[in-house]
Amino acid sequence: MANPSDNCSPRFQFERLLPWLIGLVVAGALLGLGRAYATFPGDDQAFHLIRQSRTDWLDDVAVFISAVGSGGNGWVGIPFIPIGLVAGLLVAGQWRGSLFLAAAALAPVVNLGLKELVARPRPDAHLALVWESGYAFPSGHAVFVAAFLGAVILLTEESGLFGDRAYLRRILQGVLVLSIVAVGASRVYLGVHWPSDVIAGFLFGGLYLCVLVVVRRLIEIWRHTYDR
Repeated sequence: MANPSDNCSPRFQFERLLPWLIGLVVAGALLGLGRAYATFPGDDQAFHLIRQSRTDWLDDVAVFISAVGSGGNGWVGIPFIPIGLVAGLLVAGQWRGSLFLAAAALAPVVNLGLKELVARPRPDAHLALVWESGYAFPSGHAVFVAAFLGAVILLTEESGLFGDRAYLRRILQGVLVLSIVAVGASRVYLGVHWPSDVIAGFLFGGLYLCVLVVVRRLIEIWRHTYDR
């Protein structure tokens, strides 16, 4: 039988911290590489391959998808979708979930600091289908959808949405995952990001979401401890 005191041992504490240490090292390395190199290996090839697949109808689809996944510039992105979901949870009495989603929606704000730190330029403007300002790495759209839609996926699982019809929940979660990928792909298709900008955005958005999950868990532990 395991000794509860083992949970306080230095080895146990190190094992719990190890994933976070690895995450910080990887994040720091990505930021350093993003600052040092204008592109990563494979960026140019993938970027131009996607450009060659452009058609008029795909252009319209990419613009729409990018707007939906906007971190602040889209006419159907922020603030309408996040505010609608947050408000819906509040009306349903799920204030903890609404706060969690609201915090996830702030991921692009944190990302602005990362962009200024890395200061990687976007692809040449004449290659883009839409105009964008600011730096490229990490992609704010990718950060936003990874954090916000990732939070929605977690909440749908925790709430047991659709009850016994779990297959409907899996379908919804699959659609959300595809939406995350589609938003990232649209940014490369439109010519405003390198593929590595988007991949880094997914990683940093996921890391931001992990931090929120841990913070929420610590708050729950604190509440249960002091409510006794």
